[in-house]
Amino acid sequence: MQSPFKQIPTLAVWEPIHPDDWGPEEARHFLERVGFAATPEYLEEATDLGATGCCDRFFPEVPFTEPEWITNKSAEITVLRKEARQEKDREERRKINRKRDQVRREAVMELEHEWLLRASNPEAAFRAKWELFLSDVWVVGKRTVREPEQLGSYWATLANQSDVSYPDFCKAFSREPAMVRYLDLNRSSKKKPNENFARELMELFTLGEGNYSEIDIKQAARAFTGRRLNDNEYRFVERYYDDGYKTVFSRNGRWTGDQVIDIIFLQPASRTYLPSEAIRFYLTNQPIPDERMQLLGDLWAEENFQLDALRRRLFSSRGFYAQDFRGTRIKSPLEFYLGTLQRFGIQPPPLPQRTTRNLRDMGQELFEPPNVRGWVGNEAWINAGKLAARRQTADMIFEPIPMKKLNADDRYRVERDEARPNARPFYVNQELLLEQTGTTPDEVIDFVANYLLSIPPSPEFIEQVSAYLESNPSPEKIETLVLSVIQSPQYQIN
Repeated sequence: MQSPFKQIPTLAVWEPIHPDDWGPEEARHFLERVGFAATPEYLEEATDLGATGCCDRFFPEVPFTEPEWITNKSAEITVLRKEARQEKDREERRKINRKRDQVRREAVMELEHEWLLRASNPEAAFRAKWELFLSDVWVVGKRTVREPEQLGSYWATLANQSDVSYPDFCKAFSREPAMVRYLDLNRSSKKKPNENFARELMELFTLGEGNYSEIDIKQAARAFTGRRLNDNEYRFVERYYDDGYKTVFSRNGRWTGDQVIDIIFLQPASRTYLPSEAIRFYLTNQPIPDERMQLLGDLWAEENFQLDALRRRLFSSRGFYAQDFRGTRIKSPLEFYLGTLQRFGIQPPPLPQRTTRNLRDMGQELFEPPNVRGWVGNEAWINAGKLAARRQTADMIFEPIPMKKLNADDRYRVERDEARPNARPFYVNQELLLEQTGTTPDEVIDFVANYLLSIPPSPEFIEQVSAYLESNPSPEKIETLVLSVIQSPQYQIN
């Protein structure tokens, strides 16, 4: 028997889902896949809006700027770097360098917290996840980049370029300081072109393996020479640039890097590469039939490769809501963590070391994918150690912050975040829990079945939960149940 996805006629698979086929299940699929969680109020709103309405409502234009404190931290790092260069005593120089590295690490962790804080806000979650997707294509790693100002600029560009045409996005990122450093563009010169960026541009960002030649790589690398960094800012240095004739995809000319990108988007594979990556990230790891991928790519090309057009087309399509794709994906650690925060209306505690450690133990540390290919995902997220880390993270979400054990810096961060406008709690206390679950067995079962589990639970499960809760469950019993569900294998699926 054909799968529901394949039963949809090819010419209709990327057309908008009909209003008659839209209901709470489809709205929930949108909220959990395109965002991080389906909360009761958002589920009701999304059900009323329909697919195209959701794409409008949940992707408002919200300009993102680097936090002001990054500039101060970068200035401090610059001062320490100069002091180290001027210091003649070797041991003192080492101390200064250790201090500089500590400032870097703390600033990067603080930047990670700022992003998690933003992503945990339901109003910003959908754009944050789209940025997360783009970052899984345009990968950088903090152990290579290191500078917080460069990482902050990287995230700001991800956010503010996420609706432009994809060729323009590629051009912007070829100048992004974090990318210039990560893929060694700052070491590429006319005499010795570095091929890293040109190779990844074609293989991982635009075309995919097998859709270019080694000659294309070598010639394109010459076009991206001359890119340098000066105090964390991009600059073009003409004396390092190769302005000679280059032959890229059989086209000869004095091509610049931007012109090479334009040539790349004349290649047929450029139409399907990013859409296939979006499907892998949001929908399924299973291959989509070639003719359907080609149709999606052709429709995207007709819309001038606009990123917001791809997003709208995919997330409102009949194919996106096919039954094949319900309850088939393992949540990434960030989806697990941020989705749980949103389900209970809380925000990440401003304790970057603890949060970073939990994400690392679960297998997905921000700014540090395993390699330039990004996160593998799905089954790779789960093993005994990573499941144990998820259980520990869930425990933490239900525990108050041990204020007496915090040092002065951490206490300051907690007080600072508590004073922010529209601040949310840092953990799930009993009052907040009961607001979400209700207090009667029927209310609790409804919450578990409809807002915690993506796959409808079996009648046997409902009977077991009902028997456990009895007629008048205590808050402690409700908390034990909810925490057990969050730690269960079923909760890891969406």
